[in-house]
Amino acid sequence: MKWLRLLIVLLPICPGYSQNGPYSKMEQENEVIFLLKTFQMEAVKAKISQTPDSYFKILVSGELNYLLEGTNNSLDSLGNNSTLEKRDSVLYHIFNGNYIRRKSNPDNSLAYENYVKAFNLAKTNQDSVLANYALIALNRLLINDDVPLEKDVYLKYVNTHRQYARDSIDTFWSNYFTLAFEMTYEDITEKNTAFLSLESRYKNLVKSAPNVDFFQGVALHMTGIFYTYPEDFKTARKYFFEAYETYNDQYYYSYHRKIITLIAFSIIDTREGKFDQAKHGLLKALKSKLVLGNPRFRKIIYQNLQKCYEAQRVSDSSLYYSKKVNEMTEVIDRIDYAERKREIDSKYQLAAKNEEISNLSTQKKSLKKSLNTLLPVLGISILILAILFMLYLKFKKKSSSLQEEKSETLQKLDELKQLVIKNHIVLRDKTKVYIADLVYIKAEDHYLKLFLSDGKNHLVRGKIKTIKEELPPNFLQCHRSFIVNSNYVKQTNNAKSLILINGEILPISRSFKGEF
Repeated sequence: MKWLRLLIVLLPICPGYSQNGPYSKMEQENEVIFLLKTFQMEAVKAKISQTPDSYFKILVSGELNYLLEGTNNSLDSLGNNSTLEKRDSVLYHIFNGNYIRRKSNPDNSLAYENYVKAFNLAKTNQDSVLANYALIALNRLLINDDVPLEKDVYLKYVNTHRQYARDSIDTFWSNYFTLAFEMTYEDITEKNTAFLSLESRYKNLVKSAPNVDFFQGVALHMTGIFYTYPEDFKTARKYFFEAYETYNDQYYYSYHRKIITLIAFSIIDTREGKFDQAKHGLLKALKSKLVLGNPRFRKIIYQNLQKCYEAQRVSDSSLYYSKKVNEMTEVIDRIDYAERKREIDSKYQLAAKNEEISNLSTQKKSLKKSLNTLLPVLGISILILAILFMLYLKFKKKSSSLQEEKSETLQKLDELKQLVIKNHIVLRDKTKVYIADLVYIKAEDHYLKLFLSDGKNHLVRGKIKTIKEELPPNFLQCHRSFIVNSNYVKQTNNAKSLILINGEILPISRSFKGEF
């Protein structure tokens, strides 16, 4: 059943957890990973848009672009950056493994190497969230037949992931991977005891799938594959069709699975001899935007259409689709060549940059050697210049200090002159108020009330900020609504209020308590 197993496309799962209260950087990152894990795409987009620029943001944005739109971008430039933090390095290896698996010509052994490296790094850092993440990606890879691993190695990582499970989503994927493992190694070519045991557990997997269309679709899809082993195509097609109806068309990660499922049950129709029904499904899949841009999908569809027409003895159509298969083979080869060429160019550019850095380093060493040769000759001259420069700085500093002192003295003299000359203020209503008689001022809406030492007061329109600029330094603001003449202050009360000579009490607000 390799032709069906090649259609298994498991999504990237991103475990993580968020907590209440002020978020640390790790908690914020874990929340984003958790949202990815549960396929809350809009929430991920919102969180990432608010995240400061960082390698984490670049890495997650790349993964998000694939899940939403199918864009698969290389991470070579990030991988060669020595400034990656520990967590960013783990994420880089996970996402780089994903990138490699999604290429036109995937190298599963290299993807496996990235996932194992990511898991070991996360384990060393005692980062259970990213260790879980790496294990899910690794087990996703191990389900494919193309990975040449021993049974014990496969089982080790399946069981290790179960140890890292922390919530219902993790439990679902642990059960999923365990069943996929047992389906691979158990003899279920007929409805024997092993088949009946797995059948019961697959049905439970469907029932216990999280209430999200994607998880339910994945469970139904894998159950359909299970029924192809004993060649119960009728039941397999039923589960494939339910999975097809469950997946949504909104995002690439789900629509991708939807089209794969459509192709899967169309292939089953071909195997059962339902050629017209199979052609209908295959041609429907062929019209989708996703398939039109994916030559590998088109090749699979053309191969099965060719089989249908060949079985129906429609030779011209059979020959047409046979040619289409050859065309797609050539397209795939060209894409593979372009990908390899692009990667070589990327590595060459990185090598060129590294060589440039190396040359600069060599030039720096050469310059340093030349300077060491000249130092004995220039040493005395530099010492003399240094002494002269220090004397100059000392003279300049002393000169500046004297100039500042002179300026401050002149400024203070000007202030004293003003205080001596200005012994009153004139209000907006032309009333003259002597500063020595002014006890305090109170702001009331758009008016100011001036309280004098003889018990009289004046009400005039104005702002407290404006009148404060006209008063000498002994007038202090104790509250946003009060300015007081410090000459009339008798005492303060724990910087909360002050008592005047006449017994009145004025408040001191927190913003102005430093004045008293």
